[in-house]
Amino acid sequence: MVKQGPSAGPSGSEARLDPAIADIARSLPVLLRHLHAQARAQSPGGLQLDGPGAFALWLLHARGPLTAGELAQRLRITPAGVTALVARLGGGGYVQSTADLEDRRRKRVTITPAGRAAMREMNGWWRTALGEVFGRLPPEDTRALGGVLRRLAAVLEADDP
Repeated sequence: MVKQGPSAGPSGSEARLDPAIADIARSLPVLLRHLHAQARAQSPGGLQLDGPGAFALWLLHARGPLTAGELAQRLRITPAGVTALVARLGGGGYVQSTADLEDRRRKRVTITPAGRAAMREMNGWWRTALGEVFGRLPPEDTRALGGVLRRLAAVLEADDP
């Protein structure tokens, strides 16, 4: 929740975060840095995917084939950005892009068997990383956090296009 404060500063207004949100904002970068480091430590070095590439594979794995436009919308990147991303992933053998059967002007992007194997490998890294990071908490805290994240994910998924 963002609360509007009194007029101040060059913009004429100052936004103050709810203290709970401010705590989350301070904690998330530390958590993500540790998760990323743990996942990278699990990587044998052969699979080199950046965040958008990994997320695109996850989307295609979870949702099935998407048009390039749908993929761009879900990734919140431009059509030119998704074209470059699909070309990069296609060059690695992770996805295949074909003309859409309903509208030949559109491209439909599909995950390949190599992309599915990459997803299995990444899922293994992330599960290990999550276990190592969250294993430092008492089990009841991990269960509580899991419940909160599950509810937040459901709310966010309901808002997805």
